[in-house]
Amino acid sequence: MKFTVIRAVIATTFAALLLGGFLMASVQGSERRKGAAPMTGPDFLIVKIKSYDQSPDRDGLLHLQDGGTWRVLIDRGDYIANSAGIGRAMRSGLLFISGDERTRIVDRIDIPRPLSAISVGPLKEGRYAVSFAGPPSIYYLVGSRPWAAAALALLQDSVAKRPPFYEPDLLVSSDIVTSEIMDVRPAP
Repeated sequence: MKFTVIRAVIATTFAALLLGGFLMASVQGSERRKGAAPMTGPDFLIVKIKSYDQSPDRDGLLHLQDGGTWRVLIDRGDYIANSAGIGRAMRSGLLFISGDERTRIVDRIDIPRPLSAISVGPLKEGRYAVSFAGPPSIYYLVGSRPWAAAALALLQDSVAKRPPFYEPDLLVSSDIVTSEIMDVRPAP
């Protein structure tokens, strides 16, 4: 009886991982098919959210803990997706913003995820392929980004440490359109 329960738990876990990988690939593929643009910045930062004001007839206003306010433009095709992402990020309070600090206009957003790296490939065509624990996922660290050396060191350290799946050691933000790693920092 005990052996059957263990086999059922293993089978369920394996099925969940496969389904998660399939769903992630489907979502990423659908974003690409819709012609979504990659993150353009020119600024990329992690912020703490204070509140978000949203109305059906005006730009969204993202209020940050540091007192700053960013606008989420209503006339952009990804307004609904950005607003939904901000709503989900309100739970953790952290949000990755691609945008212009000068104008305080949001380009795209991501919710930083706790992950552990399981492999980092060699530099190939200007980028490193990175695999993370959990659902099958491959993301890319572009070697020419100003933060690439620091991010690469954290990713390689994560691979060397091999933290348990349930205790990820990194907080990672990425661009779902290009699968580019945009920010890596130690998990809190």
